[in-house]
Amino acid sequence: MLPKKLPNESVIIRENIPDGKRINPPTPAERRVLWFLLTGGLASVGYFTYWFFTDTRPGYWPLYTLLLITVGFKLLRLLHEWYHYAAMSAPEPPATKRTWRVDMLTTYVAGEPYDMLVGTLRAMQAVTYPHTTYLCDEANDPYLKQVCQELGVVHVYRGPDKVDAKAGNINYALRHHANGEICVILDPDHRPRPDFLDRTLPYFEEEKVGFVQCIQAYGNQADSLIAKAAAEHTYHFYGPMMMSMNTYGTVQAIGANCTFRRAALDEIGGHAAGLSEDMHTAMRLHSFGWKSVYVPENLSRGLVPDTLSGFYQQQLKWSRGTFDLLFYKFPALVKGFTWRQTLHYLTIPLYFLTGLIAAIDMALPIWALLAARVPIHTHMLPLLEAVGMIFFFLVLSRLYVQKWTLDRREKGLHFWGGVLLLNTWWIYLLGLIYAILRIKVPYIPTPKGSSLKDEWRISIPNILMVALGMVAIWVGLSKDWSLYSWFMAGLVLTNMFMLSVGILIAQRKSTQSIYQELLTGRGSKLRLWWADFRYDVLFTLIRSKKVVVALTFLAWVSFGLYQTDLFRYELRKSDIRQIEKGQEIPVPGLLWGSAASALTAPAAGHIAVADLPWGMLPSAMSIPPATMIQAGKIPWLNWRLDQAGQQDSLFYAKLLAGHFDPYLDRLAENLQDKGLGLFLSPVPPQRGLMAYVAAWRYVYAHLSRQEVRGVEWVWLTHEGLLKAEVWPDYQKGIHLGMSASVERPEFPTLPSRFSDWEAAPVFAVDLSPQGLSQLSPPADTGRLKGILLADTASPEGMVSRWAVRQGLAMAPQLLRPQDRQPAKDLPPSASQASRIVPQPDGTFRWMVDGSPFYIKGVAYTSRQSWRDDETPLVREVLAEDFAQIREMGGNTIRRFIPSVFDLNILREADAQNLHVLYGFWVDPAWDFQGDSLEMATEKRLILKQLAELKDHAPILAWTLGQGTWQRIQEFCTPTYTPHQRRAYLAFLEDLIQAIKALDPNHPVAIILEEGAGLDLALSEVKTWLPSVDLVGVQGTLSTRPGRVDSLYALYGPDKPFFYAGFGPSGLDETGQFRLDRHQRWEEPSDLEKAQAYYQQWTQHIAPARGRNLGGVAFAWRDRMGPTRTWWGITDTRFRKKASYYALQEAWLGHSNWPMRLTDLRLEVIPRSSQDFEVRAAVPRPVIKGYTFSWSLVNDDFLHDTGELTPFLHTDSRFVMVRTPHPATSAHRYRVVLHVDDNHGHVITASVPLQLSPSRYTVPQ
Repeated sequence: MLPKKLPNESVIIRENIPDGKRINPPTPAERRVLWFLLTGGLASVGYFTYWFFTDTRPGYWPLYTLLLITVGFKLLRLLHEWYHYAAMSAPEPPATKRTWRVDMLTTYVAGEPYDMLVGTLRAMQAVTYPHTTYLCDEANDPYLKQVCQELGVVHVYRGPDKVDAKAGNINYALRHHANGEICVILDPDHRPRPDFLDRTLPYFEEEKVGFVQCIQAYGNQADSLIAKAAAEHTYHFYGPMMMSMNTYGTVQAIGANCTFRRAALDEIGGHAAGLSEDMHTAMRLHSFGWKSVYVPENLSRGLVPDTLSGFYQQQLKWSRGTFDLLFYKFPALVKGFTWRQTLHYLTIPLYFLTGLIAAIDMALPIWALLAARVPIHTHMLPLLEAVGMIFFFLVLSRLYVQKWTLDRREKGLHFWGGVLLLNTWWIYLLGLIYAILRIKVPYIPTPKGSSLKDEWRISIPNILMVALGMVAIWVGLSKDWSLYSWFMAGLVLTNMFMLSVGILIAQRKSTQSIYQELLTGRGSKLRLWWADFRYDVLFTLIRSKKVVVALTFLAWVSFGLYQTDLFRYELRKSDIRQIEKGQEIPVPGLLWGSAASALTAPAAGHIAVADLPWGMLPSAMSIPPATMIQAGKIPWLNWRLDQAGQQDSLFYAKLLAGHFDPYLDRLAENLQDKGLGLFLSPVPPQRGLMAYVAAWRYVYAHLSRQEVRGVEWVWLTHEGLLKAEVWPDYQKGIHLGMSASVERPEFPTLPSRFSDWEAAPVFAVDLSPQGLSQLSPPADTGRLKGILLADTASPEGMVSRWAVRQGLAMAPQLLRPQDRQPAKDLPPSASQASRIVPQPDGTFRWMVDGSPFYIKGVAYTSRQSWRDDETPLVREVLAEDFAQIREMGGNTIRRFIPSVFDLNILREADAQNLHVLYGFWVDPAWDFQGDSLEMATEKRLILKQLAELKDHAPILAWTLGQGTWQRIQEFCTPTYTPHQRRAYLAFLEDLIQAIKALDPNHPVAIILEEGAGLDLALSEVKTWLPSVDLVGVQGTLSTRPGRVDSLYALYGPDKPFFYAGFGPSGLDETGQFRLDRHQRWEEPSDLEKAQAYYQQWTQHIAPARGRNLGGVAFAWRDRMGPTRTWWGITDTRFRKKASYYALQEAWLGHSNWPMRLTDLRLEVIPRSSQDFEVRAAVPRPVIKGYTFSWSLVNDDFLHDTGELTPFLHTDSRFVMVRTPHPATSAHRYRVVLHVDDNHGHVITASVPLQLSPSRYTVPQ
């Protein structure tokens, strides 16, 4: 008799076998959505591949090789997955025409639980279709014989011969006992549904169908986290992937619940043997031409391994067996496969290659940390962008295809499955090694039944990997503190977390109570609610067709906007520093006005209005503009274009004839002095308006030719001058002032009066004393009072909106608050006297470590902005760069902006005996007057960074700003610039005093730019910045470094200076990049650049030693601006250019340029508006052994673009270029050439392709 109580409750399948639900194939609408989604995914893979091979460079070759392997595998596996989402189908069963003789077989091996097997035998006997059930008992168990007798099951024992394990057992029964036309092979833990045969047999009506497979489902997923994770591995495979295999004719036979045609098995010699016998059987059937069908119905349930040891044992057997099929069986069977079956059996085994790939994924960041090296050189944001797009489509596609899984719990992100997959890496790797070495693995059935024990021994490999990761993070970050090390450490931490979770869930004895608490404890209701919400709301929503289409579209639109730089618009222009069309001015304040009351007016006013009679200079006024500015006011000068005692017509005639030019010249010189910032408003007369217009234009043009700085012109108009034809619209940006009374009834309608004007009126004001007295915040928005701002940002360029404002601009704070000593009256700091020593002859000497020091520096700009190269500043790169700088004769590097690479730089500089000029960026866009909170915050940040770095030995001095004083004018109106500049210097003075209190051991420098305004800048530094120790002048962009020496002697403070940047010419005399006759950036040749470095040092810097303290060459590596090769002593691939040897000659007195090629120039021959021939003017014999690398870039952002092919494929000195668009002013292109001698040296050249279309000719 059968026992009344089953002996082991833990192995009971706890879930009922489901009813006849099946997975329906995608509808046409769903299929379109799926293809739309997969197309987006393929595009993301294409973009990633293009980016990876064009925008990155190999780093350390062993790491790069490993990265190529793992990236290639992941992309292949991703494409394989999407390939199996693309053609899902679910066959409809044909009408049944016959009755089949059916055998159902299962097996038993000693040690398997009786209760599990008995339950399966009962379920097999309960199948309603007539059949014979067989138990293939390897143990010849007496109890099971009794069970079979009572249940009506045929008991089969093949004797002591155990050849081919399960396959041999099945084949013995087939040959000696079973004689049905159909045979069903079930694992002893898989219980069929009563209608199992009714649902599978109809498909055999097609004579070539060799086997029918259904879903393999499990009933014990909830027993443990291992069981849940193991089941998650199968959900997608038995859902959407197998449904696509049904379409492709590549359905995989699963030995747990597969139905075979007996004739098909007989033709291939029976059930195939091996550790992956089911896959081997399917391969043989497909190779012999038999077809397969997949029925997406849950017709049985089995048991999944619920312990780590059981799962490992199963996966080792499968991985060893699958690799054996790939290596040794596939070649013999491939000739019978279709191309899809060939692809299938070639790629399916690669799943188990995840062990090797996971090992690489874990070893790669550990190796990178320990060796302080990187696999690739790239910018981090493009990397995250490229990977992020793939990840987005991977997750979205996986969530969407879960519509074609059967059970509710099969949907989700499958976190536990991912944890278990990573933790099984060494098992899969062991299977691969065993297959290669042909080491046998015994066929042992997967253990069934729960076991509450801890499994520490089989977790040892993962524990060791976690420990190695901890060591790598500690050592790596101690050795190399950079963004890339953090990234690698983040990868290691992620792997450590996943491995640690896997180690913990394997210890069922220790963690079972926690697991049970989660299932049944107080938090279980919340967990169940979250599960319901996740499955029924979130996952259902994300599988909506509309949501998927919307997300896909949004992803690519966002990506496109990012790529077109729409999100890179500069938003930091302050409202109170630059008055723009349509811009609101939120700071309150009233215009107020006569000169007599200007300096005693209420504090709310910020503009001092005064009259400037014709013939008078501003400095001769009773209250000069300089005095107004000192009081924090902006001067507004009403300049009368007439002369007492003369008729207007006579005055205007003399003016236009040049009679008053001497006065205008003196006025220009006077306005230039002291950096005044004011509004200049020529006042119109009551008569002779057209003559006034001519006079206005004359004086404006005359003073403009004198390059008067700091003056904003106002076209002060009234009723008679509102016609567009008299507006001086050839100069955009002139302010418009409207002289009208606020009480006039037409005042509120003024906006409509300007609707025809295409120029840029900025404001209209009432300057009458009566009107000024009535200005106040408007109570009635229907009547305009005060400042009117026009918005001409509409596409038509017309005045489209007017806004009411209370004041014109800003509320400048006094530079010297009453509660502190004025900065300019503070005694100069003497804390650095021991470092920078004045000499009796008026020169200076810098003493460093007791010895005289003279700066021979290099601007090390790598990774300081988007224009710099993508080289990660890990210790390996820094060591190579700094060693080359030392060999060149350099003793100092200069950094402009704090970065995450600072510790690496300082440590390596110390190791290489280099000094560091460490700079703090002071943004010219900051509001130095109005936003005291921002300034206090920035000051704290600078002092915090300085405190962290001040004790590093390589620090030579601190530098502040990067030409900030001059660049302030780019963010301010001319009238506000002097106030903002002095506020900036006041901020620096306060900061420098705080720095000296914190670090008295290092001098502090301010960085200025050589060029227009340097004289004024030096004068202001002398007056307003007494605590600074030295001045750095960036002469990089000038062809006249000697001019700095002379200006400093005239205007500079009694402090030394150094050249903060010198090098090849980049700008012309107007401060613009040098252009050719077609307005294209004209880059000097490499020879010219090398000569510039050499001559500036030997002719201007070194001869004035003592008056200056040395110089810094700009820059170490090529940058994007204005071309890819303009500045750089080396290129982005670390190759030395001619400039390197020029500086070596200047600093050490010897050098030897190793290339036969000394200069390189390019010639462009246009063939059409888009086609060009570009030639390198180099004799052919000279270039033997050299590599020519051509590229075409867009001049706007220097992106690679277009097509470029070698000319005739015979001579690398010539290239044919095709641009994406005609090369006009709207589309600017540049060809760049690198000639490499393959020994670490390069010579570069670039030439623009922007030409006027009319100039294109086809040479005869």
